[in-house]
Amino acid sequence: MRKTGYVPVFFAVLALALGAAPSHAVTFFTDDFDGPSFNAALLDIDGRYAFSGGLARNTGPRSYVRTVDGDFASSDFQADLVYTIGGIDGGPGVFFGIGPATKDAGFFDELEAALYLLDHTVSFPSSRLVVRANRPGSGMITDLMSASFPDGTAYLRITKLGDTITFAFDHTYNGVAFVPDGSFTASLSAAAPFVAGGPSYLFFGTANSVTRFDWISVAAAIPEPEAYALLLAGLMLIGVRARMGRGT
Repeated sequence: MRKTGYVPVFFAVLALALGAAPSHAVTFFTDDFDGPSFNAALLDIDGRYAFSGGLARNTGPRSYVRTVDGDFASSDFQADLVYTIGGIDGGPGVFFGIGPATKDAGFFDELEAALYLLDHTVSFPSSRLVVRANRPGSGMITDLMSASFPDGTAYLRITKLGDTITFAFDHTYNGVAFVPDGSFTASLSAAAPFVAGGPSYLFFGTANSVTRFDWISVAAAIPEPEAYALLLAGLMLIGVRARMGRGT
């Protein structure tokens, strides 16, 4: 993966081994959607997702998958999602964000009291990607960012560190390296203060049965200076232990 400012699970594991990992109240995981069910850290809210060929897709109206843990507003994390979007059925395409994962029945079942990235299909009504804050109350939305992108395979990344949250997106994902086409960074407490007021799950979903989800990963996010310091400390500790084992 291309270095993008945060180093995820490897350094988190190293820090844990050193006894220096930051505390958190959430489970980190990866799911490649091989089925026959989601990873135990994920919940298919309406039971509408099916698996085939290492892909997950929605089989009904707009529906979402969320994490079982609901304290991501208080945790530092990096969440990555890869999917292929297209087709004309189902209207807007993919949602990926943080919040209570409750549907706003008055606004097309988008998620209420949430902050999320929404990738529209080309057919509805034009291909664009937005970062959206949907405040408590029906249809209380604010689009914080908007950009035009084509259908196809995309890689989305949400990174939260302290009060800073960044949405990054790669719409030319080649299956190997994450190379962002753009990003949007905000203060979580300023852009979506309501997220901290209730359960804060990570979620993704779609109403488009043609759209396919490839995999998701949720890992600890550690600032690079701290990560490299932990790596150096870990390497030094490994060297010391190796010398002690040799009796030198």
